[in-house]
Amino acid sequence: MQLSKDGVKALLKESKDVKIKFLKVNGDVREMIATTNEEIAIFPATEPPATQRRREKTGAVHIVWDTELKEFRSFRWENLREVNGVSCPSGL
Repeated sequence: MQLSKDGVKALLKESKDVKIKFLKVNGDVREMIATTNEEIAIFPATEPPATQRRREKTGAVHIVWDTELKEFRSFRWENLREVNGVSCPSGL
């Protein structure tokens, strides 16, 4: 399966539990079960913090709902490493 930014966005919107792995800004590897699926009850009832919304507008960052922590989180597209166990191409 070839991953693209649009493909990952579609997967996150369709699924309730996408496993993603990315590098945090500090260099640590982070794994998270994430979604942007609006069927998750809390997701449409709240908004991500304003700082995350501003960063997402640049296109470099994507905001998701962490289903385990029940909080908004974001990742940098350039730091995304895996989606559901599939390696991401660099520069995604």
